[in-house]
Amino acid sequence: MIAYLPPFISWYLLITIIGWLEFPILHKLLHRLPDRGITLAKPFGLLITVYIAWISGSYGFLRNDVPGFLFAIILASVLGFIWLRRPGFAVMLKWIREQWKFICTVELLFLFAFIGWTFIRSYNPEILGTEKPMEFMFINSILRSPTLPPHDAWFSGYVISYYYFGYMMIASLARFTNTSSSVAFNLGLSLIFALSTISSLGVTLNLIALFKNTNHKADVTKKITPSLTEFFWPSLLGPLLILIVGNFYGALELAYNNGLFAKLDIPTIWYDFGKTDNLDQVKSLADFQQPPGIKLGMKNIWEWLDLKQLGTPIPLKPDHFVFSLDNWFFASRVLHDRNLVGIETEVIDEMPAFSFLLGDLHPHLIALPFVILTIALALDWLIWGQEVISTYGRIPWPIIDRILLSSIILGSLSFLNTWDFPIYWFLIILSLVLGLVSVSGWRILIKYRWQILRLSIAILLLGVFLFSPFYLTFQSQVGGILPNIIYPTRFQQTIVMFGPLLFCVILYLVRLLLQGRNFFNKRAAFIGGFGIIIVLTLIVYVLILSASFNKDIVSFVTQEIAPLTLKEAEGLVWQRRLVDSLAILAPALMFGIILGLIVGSVRHFEQFNGYTKNHIPPAKGFSNDTYKKQKIVDFTSPPILMTLALMLTGSLLLIGPEFVYIRDVFGTRMNTVFKFYFQIWILWGLASAFGVWYILQYSSLWVKRILGWIINFIILLGLIYLPGSLWNKTNHFANLPTLDGMSYFAQSYPDDWAAIQWFNQNITQVITGKPIILEGTKGAYWIEGRSSRISMANGIPTVIGWVNHEFQWRGNNFDNLENRAADIRTIYQARDWEITRSILDRYQIEYVIISSLERDWYKPVYINKFDRYMRRVFQFGDLIIYQRLDK
Repeated sequence: MIAYLPPFISWYLLITIIGWLEFPILHKLLHRLPDRGITLAKPFGLLITVYIAWISGSYGFLRNDVPGFLFAIILASVLGFIWLRRPGFAVMLKWIREQWKFICTVELLFLFAFIGWTFIRSYNPEILGTEKPMEFMFINSILRSPTLPPHDAWFSGYVISYYYFGYMMIASLARFTNTSSSVAFNLGLSLIFALSTISSLGVTLNLIALFKNTNHKADVTKKITPSLTEFFWPSLLGPLLILIVGNFYGALELAYNNGLFAKLDIPTIWYDFGKTDNLDQVKSLADFQQPPGIKLGMKNIWEWLDLKQLGTPIPLKPDHFVFSLDNWFFASRVLHDRNLVGIETEVIDEMPAFSFLLGDLHPHLIALPFVILTIALALDWLIWGQEVISTYGRIPWPIIDRILLSSIILGSLSFLNTWDFPIYWFLIILSLVLGLVSVSGWRILIKYRWQILRLSIAILLLGVFLFSPFYLTFQSQVGGILPNIIYPTRFQQTIVMFGPLLFCVILYLVRLLLQGRNFFNKRAAFIGGFGIIIVLTLIVYVLILSASFNKDIVSFVTQEIAPLTLKEAEGLVWQRRLVDSLAILAPALMFGIILGLIVGSVRHFEQFNGYTKNHIPPAKGFSNDTYKKQKIVDFTSPPILMTLALMLTGSLLLIGPEFVYIRDVFGTRMNTVFKFYFQIWILWGLASAFGVWYILQYSSLWVKRILGWIINFIILLGLIYLPGSLWNKTNHFANLPTLDGMSYFAQSYPDDWAAIQWFNQNITQVITGKPIILEGTKGAYWIEGRSSRISMANGIPTVIGWVNHEFQWRGNNFDNLENRAADIRTIYQARDWEITRSILDRYQIEYVIISSLERDWYKPVYINKFDRYMRRVFQFGDLIIYQRLDK
């Protein structure tokens, strides 16, 4: 029945039903949180349901179809109700009756976010350019595959070697609701936005409610749980800062387009890249007219910022105010990496507002609500650590259900966006440790070190084991860690990138520092701040030493410092590091302050409770009266500890790429910065949301007014990006609205579209990766044409799609990838049928497509052999589909 409703309604009903059916599991798992996980039920329900369908399909128990997905929904629901049991079910119903107003409010917010972003997507729905074709191919490949793992439509004979769990979620919803994949692509984006909205609201609300001490404990006199509705409005800071606020690029582009600050020179010190008429002819520093090095003086602010598309000369002031942001894309290219002589290297630094605006259904974006779910889980582990120590005075082994569910949630991140898995495993363990030491002091880590270690390893290994079918078919091109020698981040670009969040985090951290100054541990702060720099520096030196024995790395470094010699580059490296050292010192200072607050508060707690060197009394903690008398903030409060953990993890992710980066096919720190910075935005966004509320709630009147104006101004600058960019991205909302991402394709390329429809009508499934089609391929991102467009749109495998992406997914030497591209050219160009037939047999190709694209890419195409030895089964315009006669 749900499949016969309009797509938007059917998706909303399905995700709501799944959320409510799986809520019993969360109600018990996260019962320590004020909202019991109701704001996280939808992403959790989707995760658990698709996980059951995937793991069952991977082992052959279920098929990748509607009955299999329905069985997964039923099984997950039954398991949840069995685990909750009748007494727990009664408690859950009572809580729902007490919080029905809050639940309805959250549901309205989800619906509003879902409708809102669906409306926006309807005005720019095109599956066109960037990596959208790749992502669309994954969805169609999964829809075409009756078994798991799904085949790779761009690499015949093999299954997908990518973290495709998010695409399976979208495909499962599309199949169950009978939604076309081209509509599901855009509904998937809107759904992720809506899920992220309520998830970020939920984590923020739990932090605020816990701190206000009106959490899940019932009022004994009224016998009713305090309503959570009062925390709804301040909790909107979470989705606002994470999803809507952008970086400062939008505000700066607005100023630039209107000719502001054109003649503003500022006193500064900077690293100058030197001057020369022809860099290609430079062989050494002596060939420069003005050699690279440190400069001191006045510099135009736009030259100093060095942002792409916002350089000199600055445009003249227009006659009227210009609001449209034409260069919105370059908000994701704020970090402008240049080598020692100014040669550019691509760096990606996305934020959620940009990612949703761009519209790529990429893994880092799909994983967003599930990352926030994992952060909520980390908060629960923190409270669990406090609870078990306060209750038992020791660390009991958690029940297997808790470890199992935690491992599924955490482990899913490896299958959604593999980079997130180690980051949030670290956050969970850090949160658990903070929960333990906040109640029993540091010595508990020594006393129960093996229990903590076993628990940490158990969650990690079980998280890997539960997703082992994914790892068995996954080939990674990651090749270790490389030192970052010549690409330090300029701190002004860090401010542009993280400005709104960075200022909020700093204000919050300063507020905590002032309140905790009496017990702030300066030694821990100093050792931590400088220690992290020293450790990373030593790692860099070890990597440099080991790399000196690797000819490939030495050759790569030589290319990076060209045209300089190693001796010339060494001095310039130190000069540049000195000038741009603030990008390292700032996050190190944050790390040190956070560590000083944590260590100091725990030691203060130990002294208050009478801890001695050899004696650990039962934990009792501070009472509210004690804190009121001492007029200090409770640094053992879970929200304070959790936000400190979020900020600490973010500072580590920020400082890491200044020293090291993950080695991949790109050979630069581009991907490391991309993946790390996106997570920093989430971590600092949640910390900022609570921090802003905390500052404005617990400050004197004049401080509230001053800081309120500052914070509002900073957030307003961040809010400029999305509206101004939307106006440009949607063509002023003037297009005919539609959710069909391929409607433009059908109109612009009717020949291709007719071929796609023919395949859809004649081939329903791709069993064991067959049949296989042959079409042309050239480049990626559709810059050079609609490469591999037929297999993209129908999920039927072709010999090779985007070659560079298959390199990224599998490695350069996997199955002679380059030979496949050469074989395709031979098939189209060879006159000899026997040569052609042997290659067709090698790849078991059944259909050959020839259109104007293939004729242009492989000219001359010898078409007579296909007419003689194959059968024309379809022709539309200049596109022909040939089928093997012997198949």
